Amino acid sequence: MSSETNVPDTTQTDTGDVEPRATNQLTPPSKTDGFTSQTSPSYSNASIPMPGDWAQYPAVLNWTIQVYAYKTDLKSKACIIMVHSGNIQSIVAEVRLTHKITSVNNGASGSFVNHLPRTNDGQQDGQNYRYTIDFNENLNLVDKNSNPFEYNAVFRDEYTRSGFIQNGDYAGNEVVFSLRKAPLGREPGEPRAFTQQIHGLSEFKCDLKSSGTYDFTLSFDAGSTAVTKNITVSL
Repeated sequence: MSSETNVPDTTQTDTGDVEPRATNQLTPPSKTDGFTSQTSPSYSNASIPMPGDWAQYPAVLNWTIQVYAYKTDLKSKACIIMVHSGNIQSIVAEVRLTHKITSVNNGASGSFVNHLPRTNDGQQDGQNYRYTIDFNENLNLVDKNSNPFEYNAVFRDEYTRSGFIQNGDYAGNEVVFSLRKAPLGREPGEPRAFTQQIHGLSEFKCDLKSSGTYDFTLSFDAGSTAVTKNITVSL
């Protein structure tokens, strides 16, 4: 369901983020027994349908998820951290651009326990909204000699969106996060190409599965038909 799509040229372009800064300390030491990481280029130049009069101008989505999976609590639990990156290109700012992640068949214990940033986390300065993802959690891991140890997993990302607001929330087996034009943005209907970078962190936990695989469905929509993908995390 992916295709090469070009966003039409217009006279003005929003560049998206201002001065993004990130710290990633999610990879534990090499002595760890029960850790995997994988990069999922979930959407690459995917064509995203637009609603109504904008149908002739599909958005272009590049959404990558860097996955960090840990066996925790004496290897009885799975902790899966997803770091979201990529970009969205469009000329249509009057719709909500929505990402969704759903856990599939990962057991009754499975649920999302965190997503950052959350709705209303942005600090407003005029048409700019400053966001900080500040994740810090102690994970109970085991080394290759079966000795338990504690690892402090840290991820921090600071960035500013110009003219756009980011929302995010989680409940049960689902995470939803989205972008929408800020109320003080340009007038409706004024064409203006923009690129918005994707930022976010989601955390999922469940009982360890004997299969060693954990399945998720991704969905992205811009007010029209959703484009879905499936990913499998191995641990």
